Amino acid sequence: MKKYIGITLIVIGLFGALLTGYNAIEQAESLQFLGMNITISEQGSFVPVVAFGVVFLSGIGLLASDKSRSSSF
Repeated sequence: MKKYIGITLIVIGLFGALLTGYNAIEQAESLQFLGMNITISEQGSFVPVVAFGVVFLSGIGLLASDKSRSSSF
């Protein structure tokens, strides 16, 4: 059961991080200064990206714990 929950969390975390990350990047403005591309984000928030990243890592943790328990028996 942990395997399916872990896979679901990985899929949701990856999809959510990609979608919210794309939206945050689209809302950011960039400018050129001394040959460098500087990105300024006033509206885009990366908090949802981090939250979905935590969900993704939780799914990986569940899969890892499920494999370690099943291999010890």
